[in-house]
Amino acid sequence: MEPVEQPFSARRNATQPLELSVAQARASQIQWSRQSIEHRLYAVAKFRNSLAASPSRFTQALSHLPDRTEVQSLAGEVIPLANAARFLLRRAEPLLRPRVRSPWLSGIRITVDHRPHGLVLIVGPSNYPLFLPGVQVLQALVAGNAVLLKPGTQGTSAAVALVSLLRTSGIDPTLIHLLGEDPDVVHEAIKLGVDQIILTGSAPAGRAIVNSMAKKPPHPAIMELSGSDAVFILSGADLYRAVALLQFGMEFNGSATCIAPRRVIIVRSMLEKFEHLLLSRFADYKVAPLSEAATQKVLPMVRDALTGGARLVVGKIVGDKPMGPLILMHTTSDMPIMSADMMAPVLCVQVVADTLEAINAYNACSLRLSASIFGDSVPARNLTRRIDAGCIVINDLIAPTAHPEVPFTARGESGYGTTRGAEGLLAMTWPNVVVERTGRTLPHLRKPEPHDQQILLLVLRLLHGADAAVRLRALAALLRIFMGFAGPPKEKDEGAIKSREKNHDSL
Repeated sequence: MEPVEQPFSARRNATQPLELSVAQARASQIQWSRQSIEHRLYAVAKFRNSLAASPSRFTQALSHLPDRTEVQSLAGEVIPLANAARFLLRRAEPLLRPRVRSPWLSGIRITVDHRPHGLVLIVGPSNYPLFLPGVQVLQALVAGNAVLLKPGTQGTSAAVALVSLLRTSGIDPTLIHLLGEDPDVVHEAIKLGVDQIILTGSAPAGRAIVNSMAKKPPHPAIMELSGSDAVFILSGADLYRAVALLQFGMEFNGSATCIAPRRVIIVRSMLEKFEHLLLSRFADYKVAPLSEAATQKVLPMVRDALTGGARLVVGKIVGDKPMGPLILMHTTSDMPIMSADMMAPVLCVQVVADTLEAINAYNACSLRLSASIFGDSVPARNLTRRIDAGCIVINDLIAPTAHPEVPFTARGESGYGTTRGAEGLLAMTWPNVVVERTGRTLPHLRKPEPHDQQILLLVLRLLHGADAAVRLRALAALLRIFMGFAGPPKEKDEGAIKSREKNHDSL
């Protein structure tokens, strides 16, 4: 594996190395952006093949994550990253290719060319340190950008493996630079000047970056922030499936997933069977103490919920130590735990009377990263039109969002902008629009004539009339005018004109 430079840290008095990295990246990006998309994709193809040939370098780099098995790293990060590379190989060229249109009536040609932003700062998370920033890095490079990659806490080993493999796959070492984990480096990079920022992290981190951005000229940002994801269980839902997936969501990656289930909103008619299946599913589940950080956040909110009438049906609290997973029944929207950002195996169940009450319960939380709905297809799809979430999954959760075609976005306090999928690739660019006049005629320079109003009214009906009959009559009238067989109407009698408009749609 090719060595990479020591990660920069703002707290090691290393401002000059960061300045040098920014300067090198900018210089390399100019040349890189002039390369064909096919040339850029050649490196992605080599990266994908090398990733498949030696995945162990990445699973080893992810082995420090708690409750993470090698199988989970392969399924949750390595294979989805390889899939994302394949998606780019298949779709990037047609997506980024300049589009040319020549509207038949207007005499102009429109060219839309997707150009890279320039230098992209990617701030990665700690929970999925390979897949989430890895997809963003690949898309940024394919779009023609240079990259500064700042790993999340304990994410440097995965970032080193990623950057090293990209460089051995043909990416110029000066085109992608690895920064340190210290959050201060983000603000230093913003001061030096970047052209786009992509953050996967907490809502407080997002606010801090936005504050830093406010001191510089405006530039685009994508923020995938905290979640408190809701799971709707409607009448007719497959409860066996729903309960099994809730357990999966609480277990996967130690529940350190931003779109893990945190609150269940269930209609009352489904509650009895749901609770029975839930308790059966977790009956033999071995509880374990939550981490110190999770305990400090979770414990006060759990106690507050219990005081407010909730019941702890799974898990327990021993002294000042919560033993998870924790499942609370009969929580309500006014409880702080129902809108909390937690990376811990905690699930709250809220009972509602109907769909309208379910929507109100959902809207009580301002974190709207994603949501899941269990129920029959028609009511589930109808509900998707009435809730505001970045990504909605029907009759599943978490896993389908890793598909490379799925764009991921956020709403509310969970952020804004889009990563992954076709929309995520295009978000790494800005549309350069060129409008060319192809004909010799410049109608807007012509001096107005008395009959222009009538012609414009006929053109309006020709292009936008309510039905074919209206449009055909407009076309016939225009032909008569331009061929000289008949001029514009010259009736001076207002009554005759109004009669014609009424009976013949002004024609």
